Amino acid sequence: MNNKKITLDVREDIRKGREPFSKIMNAVTALQANEQLLLIAPFEPVPLFGVLEKRGFKHDARPIASGDWEVLFTRQPAWEALNANTISTNMNTTMQSENLVGPDKVMDVRPISCSVKHGLIIRAWLELPVGDHFILLNDHDPVPLYCQFSAQWPEAFTWEHLVKGPDEFRVKITKLNTTTRAAPGCCGGH
Repeated sequence: MNNKKITLDVREDIRKGREPFSKIMNAVTALQANEQLLLIAPFEPVPLFGVLEKRGFKHDARPIASGDWEVLFTRQPAWEALNANTISTNMNTTMQSENLVGPDKVMDVRPISCSVKHGLIIRAWLELPVGDHFILLNDHDPVPLYCQFSAQWPEAFTWEHLVKGPDEFRVKITKLNTTTRAAPGCCGGH
């Protein structure tokens, strides 16, 4: 895929004592699926790496001749987008392999914003081999997700509640096949 780079230079903001965090987050939120963010800063913005990793971005940072830094933020595939604290050990290699290892694959989306988690869950399910499953750990019962799955993949999945509330929901989601149809949009929210 050929990604378009959107450049955001925050050097002047920082030199003038303005906090650029909201400007950066607005730029990240506005990114389209085929866009990357090229951030230019007067220092390596290490704390930002973890924040954007939780939102599904990997980074490539390098110093430039002026002594400033360029950091390229790129969206990751769904399973890679969840950092080591929110996904079980070996999940990345497990999801990339036809020989799946172990039954305890957990996708913990509690620390991820609702606007991001729904898409990550669907992408993860689409990447899941037929016949396999993962455990979704969420802070609420993802009813709109069930509705979308039922509308778009009516016979392609099952779900089973393992833990139900009040602040933790564990749901086993199994992929039965890949039959799809257009979703009529039966529910709202996340």
